[in-house]
Amino acid sequence: MNGSTNRPAIWAWCVVVTALAPFTASAQQAQPTHPLDALTGTELHQIKAILQAEGKLGPKARFHNVDLDEPDKAAVTAWRPGASLPRRAIAVVSEAGTVHQAAIDLSAGRMTAWQAVTGEPALLLGEMIGAADMALADSRMVQALAKRGFTPGQVFCLPLTSGNFGRKEEAGLRLLKVPCYAKPTDSNVWARPIEGLFATVDLKTGKAIDVTDTGMVPVSAELWGYDEAEVARRGALRPETKAANLSQPGGDNITMEEGRFVWDMWRFHLRADKRPGTVLSMVEARDGVRWRSVAYQMHLSEIFVPYMDPDQSWYWRAYMDSGEYGFGNFLSPLRRGVDCPPYARFLTATMPQDDGEPIQIPNAICMFERSIGDPAWRHYETVGRSPQNQTPTAGRPASQLVVRSAAAIGNYDYLVDYVFHQDGSIRIAVGATGIDATKGVASQSMKDATAAADTRHGTLIAPGLVAPFHSHYFNFRLDLDVDGTANDFMRERLVQKQLSKGSPRRSLYSVVHDMPAAEKAARTRIEPGSPALLHFGNNNLESVLGHHPGYMLMPEGSYVHPLLAADDPREAVRGVDLLSSCTDSMAPVYDADWIENGMHVTNLGRREMPDASANRFDVVVRQGTAGLQMRQTERFQAERGLSPAAYIAGTVEEMRRIPEKNPQPGFGGDSSEFMDRGNGGDKPDFADLVTGKCKGRTSRDQVTFYRNVGNQGLQFSSVGGWVYQQAVKQKKGREIPTEWFLQDIRD
Repeated sequence: MNGSTNRPAIWAWCVVVTALAPFTASAQQAQPTHPLDALTGTELHQIKAILQAEGKLGPKARFHNVDLDEPDKAAVTAWRPGASLPRRAIAVVSEAGTVHQAAIDLSAGRMTAWQAVTGEPALLLGEMIGAADMALADSRMVQALAKRGFTPGQVFCLPLTSGNFGRKEEAGLRLLKVPCYAKPTDSNVWARPIEGLFATVDLKTGKAIDVTDTGMVPVSAELWGYDEAEVARRGALRPETKAANLSQPGGDNITMEEGRFVWDMWRFHLRADKRPGTVLSMVEARDGVRWRSVAYQMHLSEIFVPYMDPDQSWYWRAYMDSGEYGFGNFLSPLRRGVDCPPYARFLTATMPQDDGEPIQIPNAICMFERSIGDPAWRHYETVGRSPQNQTPTAGRPASQLVVRSAAAIGNYDYLVDYVFHQDGSIRIAVGATGIDATKGVASQSMKDATAAADTRHGTLIAPGLVAPFHSHYFNFRLDLDVDGTANDFMRERLVQKQLSKGSPRRSLYSVVHDMPAAEKAARTRIEPGSPALLHFGNNNLESVLGHHPGYMLMPEGSYVHPLLAADDPREAVRGVDLLSSCTDSMAPVYDADWIENGMHVTNLGRREMPDASANRFDVVVRQGTAGLQMRQTERFQAERGLSPAAYIAGTVEEMRRIPEKNPQPGFGGDSSEFMDRGNGGDKPDFADLVTGKCKGRTSRDQVTFYRNVGNQGLQFSSVGGWVYQQAVKQKKGREIPTEWFLQDIRD
């Protein structure tokens, strides 16, 4: 999705606070009726009171998250109305530069844990509002604005997360980048960016630590308001059309049962949390009189939004919209007749504020049935049809239940739908609308001399405004429990199969079943060119036909893979199965603590690896027992300079400049653990592994190391010999004259 994403202006934040404030007092005072119900306003008050009584909250304590601490899955699924389960909560609280996580037992009215945690918690609304004040209090920012003809009172500034690029100088800081816009007089707050200027503020010190000014860019004069009257001022509106409305005059078919919503063949629990927004739990489908479990929980996990502009004001824009800002935190009230049909049911969400007090978001979620004129199933039978037998088309109209929410995070309004169908399928639909947040440029049209440079990383969408290229990666957590918790994941790959010469048909596809033994092996890259069915099933149960019940994950629409390289070697190594350092580097290329359980490690040369990595290996196998020994001469020397062995060219004077001994012997250079150069050593070799004289790994968590030492290149000659034999046998290729390899070209 191309366009521009920034974050709400301070002006916009204030509007949100003002709009929601009247709903604060009566935030879900009712008692919870289900173990997975969201924390009520009364419970949020209780959490704060318990922590105050424990002496954990000072006057400046702030709550980053307050979440329901869910009971164990087994206890929840066994729960029945009338029974009670403990109500618990987890709160993340900061004060005076420290962050703690508190565990609270609401049923017992006490705190059960209080521990310091590391890392950076989610942003507070107060931090984002305060970031603008920090930026505008810096004289460098004021002077840069004055140079552009603005005073601090004529602008508003955006609190934007600054990404994490592993800079040591930023360790321990809580940074936001703060660019500014000309204060709007129309509805569109995003139309007039003050490009090339931003402050970097540290929320922990409350000050701007830097102001970046890359040069002045003209500020767009057009206001680009989006209210109907504002749009009409720019040009005539299209004639109004006749309305096409959805209606349900008889009322809906949604009921409540044991704390869950019930519709048609479905029932599920529903709540909203601060980070993921809408959370669906205990999703079940009715089969006759029996309810069968489909999923224990489904919710948004994260939205990653990286921008593709290397400009100093844009490269760091790589947002985590859910984790940094909170999807539920910015659920926006849905409008009847615009966001949802007039007959929809609307639900209120309760969220904790910075001070821990509850606030209500009215109409945060809507739920409605719809029939859009599509058939759920149809068939028109042509066999046996005659003028006397005009059987009408058989079919059923389709009806759906939609659970919808919209989070307004900056200029983007994200809509997330969970759509329940009568055929037993569930569709998760995501989308983004809202306002373009743009980069200011000099070009007024694509005919300008500056247009090529200005649009190298974006699209000119208005005079002086470019929408930079970027992507939105939506991640969902789906905890599927198909007919219980004992589920397996299986890939069913569609592969081409060649048929025998006697068949008129040359090929077809067949299904190859692949059941990974562990979650790491189950990671799957969805590729249109290599189709597969992603199956979650319960192999302990059978249908009347002998099939195992299951669900398919069926990606649709736009799914792409990040076209981004790892920003540093650590990211390239994280989570891999095979760590192979094939650089021939004379110095270690990774740290020993990067090695993770279950990895297989191999190398090209011993200097690529840190000595400490030897402590991480559970099983070590050498490639061979003795390396090829070469007589050293004045020109051929081992361990000379930064090379394991090399032929030294040049004059005698040039030879003297080469260090006599390698100053970085690297992995196992002089270690008694690996004193095996040319002598075999005490580590088993590959032949020992193949013949069973030694064992390989005995568990999936063990780290194995295949050491590239003690070989004569026999693997190359053996494979090469086989390839040569096959080429001769199949009469392919051209034979290279042997004398070509015997020419002495050194002199």
